[in-house]
Amino acid sequence: MPGATWKYVRNWLVQHGKLFGTIFVLCGTLLMTDQANGESISVGGVALDSAYAGFSRGKVTDNRKENHRYGYTVTYHGHESEATIYVYSNSQREIPNGPASQVVMEEFNQVTQDVVAFGQLTGRKIELVDRYGTGSPERGMEFLCAEFVVSDQWGSRRTFAYVTGAANQFVKIRVTLRTNDPRDPTARNFVDAVASGLWQSN
Repeated sequence: MPGATWKYVRNWLVQHGKLFGTIFVLCGTLLMTDQANGESISVGGVALDSAYAGFSRGKVTDNRKENHRYGYTVTYHGHESEATIYVYSNSQREIPNGPASQVVMEEFNQVTQDVVAFGQLTGRKIELVDRYGTGSPERGMEFLCAEFVVSDQWGSRRTFAYVTGAANQFVKIRVTLRTNDPRDPTARNFVDAVASGLWQSN
């Protein structure tokens, strides 16, 4: 790949922080192994547990060396799926808790567009299936969700992008399954588990 093209792709991936674990290699950011893997950690003021709904926490990436607004990336590994939590400000000064504010909706719209654009950039077919809110009558709205189907030479699978606000940060969660089963509850179970403690300290 010519140097200029490679630089463009690398910068695009750093800026938008999308989809797959290859971003950790491409970005050239510092990868930190969690030294207290059995304990909760605080990332940008957001408390994250060591495990959620069958997913175990992996690496924590501090992206602020590239740009302070990129925040942190935290990976979680499940049996048949992968999840990534992004905690970042995107240079916004005030980010209300929850998904109901205009600033969170604007970020969610941008995230949705970025996922589709990533497919075009990488040659994958990414189809937007639906957009909706998650939560419960008891807890209220928790995340905005965009659901996609990714198709390539390895088949098709479901991927989800969730966005909300917490601790004056955007909290974005990407969950990619290894199947295209619309009934698979893995992604929602993970996000519900994260949401159950997300605002307790705020």
